[in-house]
Amino acid sequence: MHALDKLVTTLVNSWVDYCNVTFAGFPVCDLQRLHSVLHAAVRLVSNSSSRCHVTPVLRDRHWLPIRRRVQYKLCMLVHHCLYGEAPSYLARFVVPTTTASNRPGLRSAQSLCFAVLRTHSTLYDRTFSITAP
Repeated sequence: MHALDKLVTTLVNSWVDYCNVTFAGFPVCDLQRLHSVLHAAVRLVSNSSSRCHVTPVLRDRHWLPIRRRVQYKLCMLVHHCLYGEAPSYLARFVVPTTTASNRPGLRSAQSLCFAVLRTHSTLYDRTFSITAP
């Protein structure tokens, strides 16, 4: 059972976490397939039935739900961008309002806020340059 636990945990976590930042802004119905994979994996590892609730088992194993995983990964990428640990092609999208050229005198320039681009497309709203700040 220990080998099954390690195998499923490794495979499922790597598969679910692969490029999961691209799922930022997706509706819940589009994330439902990933939820079902995660729930099936945690039930297999914990040897629980399909009738019991999966949330306590996810908590016991310290597995985050899909939407929280995406949010955590975005926060980590922004953190790396702020502290110079991210690649430059990502860091240029995270611009604090203190350094934004069009907002030097605003009150928001004193707080830790970020300049967010305005878009007219829901598809473009899911990009890193929009969702990260």
